[in-house]
Amino acid sequence: MLVKSRKLLPFLLLLVIIISVVMVSSLSAAGTNVALNMTASADSAETSKGNVAANGNDGSTSTRWCAADGNTGHWWKVDLGSSYALSGSEVMWEFSGRQYQYRVEVSTDNSSWITVVDKTNNTSTAQTQTDSFTATARYVRITVTGLPSSTWASFYEFRVFDAAGPTPTTPSTPSSTYQAENAAVGGGSTIDTNHTGFNGSGFVNFPSTGGYVEYRNVDGGAGGSKTLRFRSALGATSSRTGQLTVNGASQNITFNPTGSWDVWGTQDVLVTLNAGTSNTVRLQSTGQDLANQDEMTVVGSTTTDPTPTVTLIPTPTEPPTGGMTMMGADVSTLQRSQELGQKYYNANGVEQEPLVILKNLGVNYIRLRVWVNPISGYNNKEKVLQYAQQVKANGLKLLIDFHYSDTWADPGKQYKPAAWLSHNITQLQTDVYDHTYDVCSALKAQGTTPDSVQIGNEINMGMLWDDGKIINNNFTNLGLLLKQGYNAVKACNSGTQVIIHTATVESNSTARWFYDGIRNQGVNWDITGLSYYCFWHGSMSNMTSVVNDLRTRYGKPVVIAETAYPFTTADADNEPNVISSSSPCSGYQSTWTGQANNFAAVQAAAKSGGAIGVFYWEPAWVAIDGNGWDPADINGTGDGWDNMAIFDWSGNLNPNIRWSP
Repeated sequence: MLVKSRKLLPFLLLLVIIISVVMVSSLSAAGTNVALNMTASADSAETSKGNVAANGNDGSTSTRWCAADGNTGHWWKVDLGSSYALSGSEVMWEFSGRQYQYRVEVSTDNSSWITVVDKTNNTSTAQTQTDSFTATARYVRITVTGLPSSTWASFYEFRVFDAAGPTPTTPSTPSSTYQAENAAVGGGSTIDTNHTGFNGSGFVNFPSTGGYVEYRNVDGGAGGSKTLRFRSALGATSSRTGQLTVNGASQNITFNPTGSWDVWGTQDVLVTLNAGTSNTVRLQSTGQDLANQDEMTVVGSTTTDPTPTVTLIPTPTEPPTGGMTMMGADVSTLQRSQELGQKYYNANGVEQEPLVILKNLGVNYIRLRVWVNPISGYNNKEKVLQYAQQVKANGLKLLIDFHYSDTWADPGKQYKPAAWLSHNITQLQTDVYDHTYDVCSALKAQGTTPDSVQIGNEINMGMLWDDGKIINNNFTNLGLLLKQGYNAVKACNSGTQVIIHTATVESNSTARWFYDGIRNQGVNWDITGLSYYCFWHGSMSNMTSVVNDLRTRYGKPVVIAETAYPFTTADADNEPNVISSSSPCSGYQSTWTGQANNFAAVQAAAKSGGAIGVFYWEPAWVAIDGNGWDPADINGTGDGWDNMAIFDWSGNLNPNIRWSP
């Protein structure tokens, strides 16, 4: 552990002074340090030694901010007081000669964040590191993602540069059309004039590789649902895809060829804008050059859901042909079963580790639910951390399913955890962020970083009722909660995929209602998750249709996060079976063969709609005393799912069942 109180030799003090003089000289060229003495905060500070957040932007290189422990993931944030057109940032770490990894993000509302500097793989050992970017924002946050050994997250100064002064927040004449020559560009994008047909004096020209950006600040009027209309020219023979981010909410946008770099067309995309001028529109190339960009027009408020003429993601006319990549199983009860002595046997009757059995059947993803503080301890943070190590040790990917409750959360109930019962929507946003970040960071710290995370479980009508419940079609509070969950996951690990999960697959209109509702609140997510049980959610052909529609409508992959089918009508314990019919879905009997055939058909139907995966829910939950369904009475209740597992009551495997890519 690094000792934080130490004596500095005189020559080190002199060295610090020399460095400070050199840095002041370099800063004047970079622009004004608008972070100086502005309001600073941090998730952690070594207050006992005075290393508080305010030291990080007080202008002194003899005071520092330091986190209260040696873990990664700590962040420091500055509120600039108003929006600025920013040109970059600079951090002076506590030590030179050591590799710090970090990420810098900006925000206009302290809720939705955009990454502008990603040095999570940084190899530089310079004490002072300067990063250029172009963004308009009020808040700037640096997160320490990697540390040298025996080093804590700590820096002397974090500076934010602006050359133009505060961005006006109340223009005298609101505008609806924004010329390209007034955009800020970065990463090599230029304002060019070497083609004809554009309006004004120039257009944004993207280089031939990905990562280049343009920013425009737009007036959202009264706010709400708006259409951004891009005037663009694309002389390539194939479409070009980029990422459009509006106030931190991202979606993919595809520009189609116009026949020539001198022929201009228009494409529309639906977004949500804030009232007034505090709207940052960011367009970034993701793989190759984009179409040339000229005017961008904000079209008036929409009263109906328009059909955009732009595809929100490269939308194939046929389902993807690459096969499914998330072949999963939710085994949240398996840890308890094994601790109670349950044995599992493969198709040859040989006892084997159940994760190995599942992997040999084609499983590559394991889903684990996490409750906040269940009375039994299953499945709290500590239990999930323990079992995640087994998951990763067996070469399997990990999906964490946050219920944000002490017990089951599903379409009919979304109970607050006991510790959050008195909290209002403001405090609940902090609760969601802190709980999500805490679990994710603890998993990351032990080397089991989640590959995917669900923000809520089957949240058809919201979560954390009643504060986060959808009432009278009002998605406002749910949107606030989901944003905090998303932000926490990305702050923990930007590569972790965020899933928003509902059980709305039986009705395309209901599914659209939900996902339109959260999209209109500016919620971002990476994968759309759906539960599908044929005895509750209807025909497989309808499921295929809904999967395909949601995939194309929102431009995001779709996964069937839950499915299952019975292999018998018999009951192994005194807990009544949830499904007891001999043929709960037409054409599939409650037998080994019927279960396997149903699962194969569900996978085929999901794949036909373009889904990227299917998860079987609790395939290993066999009936054993002490592993009951109620986390408040785990020893006194039984298992109503024992006839839905793929193992019988002795732990023998259904020999016919398989996961298929």
